[in-house]
Amino acid sequence: QKLSYIAPVICNGETLAEMPEEILVEGAKEWEHALVGFFIGKKNTFRSLHSILNKKWSSVAKFSIHTADNGIFIFKYESEASRDWILNNGPWDVWGVHLALRLWERDMPPINIGFAKIPVWVKLMNIPMEYWTIQVLRRLVSVLGTPLHMDPTMEGKQLISFARKCVEMKADKEFPEVIKTRRMNGALVEVKVEYSWRTPVCDRCKVFDHSTRVLSSCATAKEMWDRLEVTYEGTNQVKDAKINMLVREYEMFSMKEIENISGMFVRFTNIINSLQSLNKCYTNSDMVRKILRCLPKSWMPKVTAIEEAKDLNTLPLEELLGSLMTHEMTIKNHEDDEEQDKKKKKVIAFKPSTTDSSEEDSDDEMALITRRFKKYLAKKKFGNKHFKKTLPSKSETKKEEIICFECNKPVHYKTKSLILKYNIAFLGILEMRVRAANTDKVARKIGRGWRVAKNHSQSLLGRIWILWNPSVLQFTVEHISHQAIHGKMIFQEAEVYVSVVYGSCDYRERRDLWANLVHLSERLKSTPWVIFGDFNVSRSPNEHSGGRPVLSKAMREFGECIKKCELEDLRQAGCFFSWSNKRAGVEAVSKKLDRAMGNWGFKEFNHVQALFPTPGISDHSPCIIQFKKARLSGSRPFKYLNILVSHPDFLDAVRQVWSQTMEDTPLEAVGKKLRMLKPVLKEFHRRHFNSLATECMKVK
Repeated sequence: QKLSYIAPVICNGETLAEMPEEILVEGAKEWEHALVGFFIGKKNTFRSLHSILNKKWSSVAKFSIHTADNGIFIFKYESEASRDWILNNGPWDVWGVHLALRLWERDMPPINIGFAKIPVWVKLMNIPMEYWTIQVLRRLVSVLGTPLHMDPTMEGKQLISFARKCVEMKADKEFPEVIKTRRMNGALVEVKVEYSWRTPVCDRCKVFDHSTRVLSSCATAKEMWDRLEVTYEGTNQVKDAKINMLVREYEMFSMKEIENISGMFVRFTNIINSLQSLNKCYTNSDMVRKILRCLPKSWMPKVTAIEEAKDLNTLPLEELLGSLMTHEMTIKNHEDDEEQDKKKKKVIAFKPSTTDSSEEDSDDEMALITRRFKKYLAKKKFGNKHFKKTLPSKSETKKEEIICFECNKPVHYKTKSLILKYNIAFLGILEMRVRAANTDKVARKIGRGWRVAKNHSQSLLGRIWILWNPSVLQFTVEHISHQAIHGKMIFQEAEVYVSVVYGSCDYRERRDLWANLVHLSERLKSTPWVIFGDFNVSRSPNEHSGGRPVLSKAMREFGECIKKCELEDLRQAGCFFSWSNKRAGVEAVSKKLDRAMGNWGFKEFNHVQALFPTPGISDHSPCIIQFKKARLSGSRPFKYLNILVSHPDFLDAVRQVWSQTMEDTPLEAVGKKLRMLKPVLKEFHRRHFNSLATECMKVK
C-alpha cells in the first residue's frame, strides 16, 4: 500500500510525529480482544506453538498468533467471550512448558514486558463461610500479589471447597503457603494456598525466566558459561547420541504411501533443522539426492526426467520441491478425470469381422452375442413387457434432508426419534457445539417442556448437555465442570446420583476428571451412583480392534481411577465397540470409548443393562440405560425332583399322559406330551410332597 506524506510537528526544537487520539483509538480496537503470552524457561518455536494451541483452542474460537521480541507472543481473538474463555480456563501448557497469559492493555508495548511478574492461578483452601464475598477474597489474594480475575464457576458458589483466582505474582516476593487472617471473634485463621504452577526465580536478576541454582557454585564467568552449556545443550556424549539418532532417521527416511509431497518435505525439514542445531550439516546436493531416493516406485519416471534434465549439484532444494508438487497435482487431475470417465455410461458396439482379428476378439464377440441372446429369451419369457425407468423428481434431486435415527424418514430430528423409540426421559448429549444464545431454541426442538443443564460456563460451545422431562423425574444439578456434569435424579421413589462424562482428548487434562471422580466417590459410597458417557480412553487393550497388546499410560490411569472409585461396568447389550472411524478394510479402527458404570450402592439396580445400538451418522453408538424396578414373576418355574419317582403312583400318572395318541411326527409328539406332563407333575408334587421343605428343616 502506498503511503502519503504527513508533516511532523516541531516541539521544543525537536521533530515529533503527532498522533491524534481518534487514530490511536482505532488502532487499539484491533487488539482489544488480545492476550499477551510468554513461556517461562524453555522457549517454543512458532510452528510448534501454533500446531498445539490450534488443537486446544480451534474448537472454541478463531485466533491468530503474532510474535514480538524477547519471546513474547500476542494472541488475537475474534470476540471478547472467546478471549475470556481462554483466560479463565487456564493454565495452559505447551510440551510441558507453562504459558503465562494476561490481558493486553493499551500503552503496553510487548517488547517491554519482562519476567519480573507473571500471572499465576492459585487455589485458596479452608475458607470460612463468611469469607465468600468478592471484597473478602480480593483482600486475601492481595497478600500474594495483584488480583486479576476469578474463575467464573466460583461466582455461583456451587463448589465452596476452594476458591480459584488468577494473581499477578512478583519475582522479588516469596510464594507463601498460607494466608493468615482473623475472624470476628479474634481467632486466627490460616487459609491454605495451592499454586497450579511454580518456577524457580533468579536470585540475582529477580526474574522468572531462569534460575541461579545451577550457577550458585560457580566462581568465574567461564565456569558459569560451561555449566549453562551443559545444562541446556548436554555433554558431548549426549550430543553424539542425538546426532546418531537423527542421522539414522535421515538415512532411513522415505515417503509414506498415504503422504503427499508437502507433508513429506515437512518431516524432512524437521530432521535437517535438528541436525543443523547440533552442527551436523548436509550439502544441498546431498539433500536433493536424498529426496529423489526416498520417493516411491510410481515416481521413478519423474525422478529419471529430473536427473537427465537438471544438474543435481546446482539444483536448489526449493526448485525440486516445486517441481514435485506440480507433478503431484498433475497426477491427481488425471486420476479425477479417469474416475469421471468410469462413471459415464459404457457404449458397446459390434466389431466388423476381419481376417486379421485375433482369437481373443472373437471370444469377446461371442460373449456379447450370448448376453444379447439371453436378454432376448428373457423378454420372451415375460411376454415382451416393457418397463419404464423411473426418473427422480425435482424434489428428490434437491439437497438431501437430514433423516432421523434408524427410521430413515425426514420427519423429525435424529435425537427426537431416539427419544420416541426408547421412551427416554433423561438425556445426555455430548459435543453439541451450540453457543449459549441458541440453547433454548435447540432444546425446544429436542423436547418441548423439557429442562436443560449445560456447561457453557466451562466451555464456550457447551460440550455437555443434560435434558430431562420434569413430568417423569426430578433432577438437581450439583456440580458442573469442563468434563462432567453431576446431579441427583429422583424417579419412582428411587434416588440415584448421575454423572454424565465427556473426557478430554488430552490424557493430561483427563487427570483432573479422574481426581474429581475419586473425590466424589468418597461421598457417594452408600448412595446409588451411575456414571456414563464418552471417556475418550479404553480400559484394556482388548477394547481396541485388532487386539493391540499395548497397555498405555492413559489406560492404566483410567483403570486406577475405576479401582479407587469402586466402579463396575453395567451389563451390556448391542455393539461392543462404541466408536469407529467410519472406514472399511485395513483402515477401519474401532474402540470402546463409551461405557456405563455403577458403584456398590447401585447393586439394587443390578437388573439394569446398558444398550449400545448401531450408530447412525455419528461415529459413536448411543448408550441407553432403562431404569426400572425388577419385577418378580407370578408363578414358580417347573422343577423336576428325583424324589417323585419314589411314590408308587408316579408311573401311573405318567402313563395316563404318555398313552394318548398324537397325529404328529414322532419328535413333535414327544414335545407335546412333555408339555402336557408338566401340569400333571406340578399337581402331583403339590398333593404328595407339598411339605417337603418343612420336613427338610425339621431334619436339619
